[in-house]
Amino acid sequence: LAAVEAGRIDRALSIAGPLAQAAGVEETPAQFVARECSHHAAITFLETSEARTRGVQLAVTGATFELPGRVRVRPGLLQESFWLREVSTQHDLAVKLSKMAQASLALRGFEFEHVVESILEKRSSGDEGAAADLIAATRDYQLLGKLAVVRLQTSRPCAVLQAYIGREFGANMAAVGKHPALFTLLMKAGQHFSQITDGKDPEGPLDDAQGKYDFDVMKAWSERR
Repeated sequence: LAAVEAGRIDRALSIAGPLAQAAGVEETPAQFVARECSHHAAITFLETSEARTRGVQLAVTGATFELPGRVRVRPGLLQESFWLREVSTQHDLAVKLSKMAQASLALRGFEFEHVVESILEKRSSGDEGAAADLIAATRDYQLLGKLAVVRLQTSRPCAVLQAYIGREFGANMAAVGKHPALFTLLMKAGQHFSQITDGKDPEGPLDDAQGKYDFDVMKAWSERR
């Protein structure tokens, strides 16, 4: 998993063979790594729900500028600090888990349409292995769709820069007239985010591992995010 996180899929595959053999699992290295990545990403996502919710809340409310003892912020300092640890930690985790889900999909061949079609046909014919791959891929896409929002909201540009600009405009409405282009850009960014996240997220394996889901719907939703 550390190798995947570092972008060394080749290293992960070289380690996976002996590990699968030692565990008595009849899987190719690619299958072993894909399964481990998908499972680890999903479990970690579910187990860190409370911390993630808090990190996002701190980010979107601009809490970093409300800490006791904070004096007026100079814009030049925004690039160096003010990214709260609880926020940056969730951003880093979202990036890490996204890499795991992406690796799982790539190693299963879901980047190629003909592979997806083949797996769907096998699933329809009762192939349990294909059915398991499809559930895992649906879960990976669901995870990527949810994490895309977390990555954005907890990023430094949003959690620090955008929060600072919004705070300054809120405290001094005269600044809107002085910087109309910046204010318009801020409004457009908010509208774009609302359009992307509008509506209820589709249910998937992260909600109920035993349910039935539409793979195509989940994939399309995730890719829009």
